[in-house]
Amino acid sequence: MPLVLLIFICLLIGAIIIYLLSFSNHLKTNKQLKELQSSRVSKDELKKYQKKIDQLQKENTQLKQQLKSKTTVEKPQDSSTN
Repeated sequence: MPLVLLIFICLLIGAIIIYLLSFSNHLKTNKQLKELQSSRVSKDELKKYQKKIDQLQKENTQLKQQLKSKTTVEKPQDSSTN
């Protein structure tokens, strides 16, 4: 009878240890999930960033056109001086 009791106690201790380890893993996972949810970008912020991207793309296009027009204007002048 004492041997059965010893085996039962060892199984119980093992089950408690496994439960505690899995519970700590569960807490870590929940903490990471909350951090990810709090760092998520809202729809309003996303719209704001998209507007900024569009504005910068337009500005980039305009600057490229200005640069292209300046280089095309300067190139004939350079060739005529030679």
